[in-house]
Amino acid sequence: MPICPSPLCNVTCGSNSSLSVHMAKSPSCQAWLESQDYKEINLDNSSSFPLPNNLPGFYEEPEEDSSDSDDNYGGWEIDDSMNNMDTGNSMDSMDVDCSVGNATPQCIPNPAGSTTRDHTNTSDFPKCYYKFPFSNVAKKLQKADTPYEKTKQNEDPNAPFFPFATEEEWQLANWLGSSGLPNTQIDKFLNLPWVNAPGHVPSFKTSSDLINRIEALPGLPPWNARWITLPEAPKDPQLLLYRDPVECLKWLEANPELGEKDYVPYEEYVDGEGTIRCYSEIASGEAWNELQRKFPNLTINPFIMTTDSTHLTQLTGDKKVKPLLISSAHIRQNVRAKPSKWVFLPLAFIPEGKFSHLEFQNPTQASLLPGILSRHLYHMCMREVMKPVIPFTVTPIEMVDSEGYIRKEILAPLFYIADTPEQALVASLAPNNCIPCLAGTHLLDADHVQIPRTGQSILDTIKGIRQEFPDADTWKFAMVAKERKLNGVEEPWWIDFPSLDICKAVCPDVLHGLHKAFKDHCVAWHINLVGKLELDARFQRLPKFPGFRHFTAGISKISQWTGKEHRDLQRSILPALVGAVPSQALRATRAELDFIYMAQYRSHTEETLSQLMEYNKIWHLNKNIFITTGARRGKKGTIPHFRIPKLHTRPHYPEFIRRFGATTNFTTETPERYHIEYAKKAYRGVSKKDYTEQMVRWLDRQEKLRYFERYIEWRQLQHTGYWNSDSEPQLESDNSGLDPEFDGDTEIQAIPFPTMTYEPKLAQRPSIASQEIMKLMKLFSISPTQFQEAVKIFEAKRSLGSQASGRGWDRVAVETGIPSYYKTLDVWKMFRITLPVLDSLHDPIETRIIRAALGKKATVTQKEIPDVFDIVLVDTNPTSSSQQMGLQGLRVAQLRMIFRPAHINLKGPHPHPKHLAYVEWFDYDGYNSDISMYAVQKSYGHSGHQTTDIIELDQVVQPCPLSPCFGEKASNLDPIGNVLCGTNTIECVERFWINSFHTKATFQTVF
Repeated sequence: MPICPSPLCNVTCGSNSSLSVHMAKSPSCQAWLESQDYKEINLDNSSSFPLPNNLPGFYEEPEEDSSDSDDNYGGWEIDDSMNNMDTGNSMDSMDVDCSVGNATPQCIPNPAGSTTRDHTNTSDFPKCYYKFPFSNVAKKLQKADTPYEKTKQNEDPNAPFFPFATEEEWQLANWLGSSGLPNTQIDKFLNLPWVNAPGHVPSFKTSSDLINRIEALPGLPPWNARWITLPEAPKDPQLLLYRDPVECLKWLEANPELGEKDYVPYEEYVDGEGTIRCYSEIASGEAWNELQRKFPNLTINPFIMTTDSTHLTQLTGDKKVKPLLISSAHIRQNVRAKPSKWVFLPLAFIPEGKFSHLEFQNPTQASLLPGILSRHLYHMCMREVMKPVIPFTVTPIEMVDSEGYIRKEILAPLFYIADTPEQALVASLAPNNCIPCLAGTHLLDADHVQIPRTGQSILDTIKGIRQEFPDADTWKFAMVAKERKLNGVEEPWWIDFPSLDICKAVCPDVLHGLHKAFKDHCVAWHINLVGKLELDARFQRLPKFPGFRHFTAGISKISQWTGKEHRDLQRSILPALVGAVPSQALRATRAELDFIYMAQYRSHTEETLSQLMEYNKIWHLNKNIFITTGARRGKKGTIPHFRIPKLHTRPHYPEFIRRFGATTNFTTETPERYHIEYAKKAYRGVSKKDYTEQMVRWLDRQEKLRYFERYIEWRQLQHTGYWNSDSEPQLESDNSGLDPEFDGDTEIQAIPFPTMTYEPKLAQRPSIASQEIMKLMKLFSISPTQFQEAVKIFEAKRSLGSQASGRGWDRVAVETGIPSYYKTLDVWKMFRITLPVLDSLHDPIETRIIRAALGKKATVTQKEIPDVFDIVLVDTNPTSSSQQMGLQGLRVAQLRMIFRPAHINLKGPHPHPKHLAYVEWFDYDGYNSDISMYAVQKSYGHSGHQTTDIIELDQVVQPCPLSPCFGEKASNLDPIGNVLCGTNTIECVERFWINSFHTKATFQTVF
């Protein structure tokens, strides 16, 4: 984790963003920072100093590798998460004809930054800027005990692991309790002779005894139960299991595991004048700032809620639960994105409502009335759960933060995360109606938003129906409400929160509204255009990439898609469609992918928000091709419109990003993971009778085990001083460290950040050590003549430097000899590289494995492993002082061998490069404006062989994902007597597209 570079502080922060805000708020750190020459700040230690979001090319110093061999590939984490940045490039800014031969990437101005590696001009470091309009809030009062400290006070010093006898017994109980083993298996384990041998016997003898002891551990807020009975279904009471939301928020506030928190809203800018606003964290959005204006002298604790109806059974059965989760907006997005932090607490299990004793007057009522009552039940349960919060929306409550200070806080529901059906349920609207605006079913295919809808307008419509039909029963009221685009609920839960506009609080969802919508609609249309067999054949022939799904059997037969598979589909589909669909379909698909990728940036400016609207406009300009070709069709034939609610929500994304920051703050991807933990895993851990009550007890035990485990770690760290909340006993406002004369409204705090560089990370020992060069040439199928020529040219460049230029100099170099230290080489089969981070303040650092590895022949027990030689982007002029923009200054190459002369001088005044790579080059071969991708083809010399070279390994910038250029038929690329299968595509195909949609990093940097 990043550490403050000030020698007077050295505080460990949870993220780069946390460190930047800490530096802005700490007087001592700010004074130290202002006294430094920024060009001389040393960050060679484990500190990680944050950079602003407009900094081009940031590389982190790699850690020391503790591996002993190059064979530890399985232990290297391959992170497929996507990078984001704050601004982006227009995909329509380049219009180069695809037929242009040997085209060179143009330098297109990109406000997002560039891929500058290690030649940044350090005379003018960029900065990030924060403005805190509210200077008197978030005041710390007196000290109080945190949950860990309370547990320690109640602890018996003679029994520190009570109710377990020893630490070893606690570890056994923790493992048994969290293993998922059924009680019968735990009993069998406890009856094993070895377990009952002297020295091993635990004090608990049965699973029941173990469960009782776990339930005696300290834990999180307790659960409550209440029967909810609807007047329309008196014989069908429903069990509501819930917690006190105020206690849950207190727990989240005091939890020290969640890093530094945002207690004060602020405005973030990318310029010193404060004109270019940036939206990233929730605290940087407009919604929290609006709330703060109502309570200018108090801390606001905005909280987030989410629900999702979750199926518990697979294939058979109809058992479902609706977990209600709660989290605090004080927690930052980098922490909230980690399921291991448990930032979403289960607040309630809302009953789904099966009404088996109802009597119906007709079949229509039998079909619709249970659903109407289920909606009533949801809102009635929500009102019951949220009752404890209501008083504290106007009167502050004292809460203890993770440092042990008391703060007076106002509780306020900020936004609600849900998928499309749940969104309509929460807002009390009928399906197929937009929540943020008045677009009904017939206006959903418009390319712009309609008049805004408000929560008060919904309540006014409900009130009008009741006044018009004062004696209407539930059925009659629901039928009238349906005609007026409502769902029949007369008292929605948010009626108790007058300051909450539900139409501005129910957020669009990236997972269902973008990822799943793309597969369900756009991909389905392309399957109709291309045909299942042909599209499957194209996906089967795409190259394989480590860490990403390769659709070996195509995509048409996959019935259940995960979120990761949706993203893997988006990575590869666009170049696979070229040659098989019309240009308009390509442009529409590219615009949709542009929107999806840019919407996921972890910070936005007005420029990126405008670009999102431009992509949406491009999609609407080209969408009709799917109707004219008959691709958009249903069971009854072609569908002549695009009235799809998920597609309509896209113009609303900019307004929600302005309100709540980046979409990572309100996507359902993070809560979906918690639904697995809190619902599906809990269901598998209990018997199936009265399963909801048992699930709550199971969850309670799991939370207590996690809490006690972390408490023991905290208690042990207290003795070392690493986890000490008393280190800074100051009671000032969080803003007081900005400036002694800070007036809140006019001061903008600037923080400059230096640049760092990265080196490739290799294992300490090579996979092939001190091998003779000719044996390696045979092993790697490399031409000895070409390799010798490459060595001579490389060494001549090292010797001559800038003089290695001019016509014919390389021919003279080839006539020289090869240095003797090239007789034996050390060879590595892979290395790890850190990708360019364009928005290092908000984006996580991402690494990739790049390979030049020989395969293994098949054995009796193991399948054949093919050779793998990855494609990379190479910086052809690493000493240049100019910035790199997109692909300018980069060239595509295939790694053939990663090596180093076995006996060379790595120190001294003229050390040899640490590691080298033998590569085969590709040439740029045109640009297709329909898909915004460059084409490359293998480069051949006069001899007919592919041109090769030796480069320094740190010239490799990042992997370069290639997709073959298909024609009308995928089979046209197959070599004679063979079929492309993903492992041989690079070797057998000559021309490729550089796939800029492969990851978010390539989307931001490859243009």
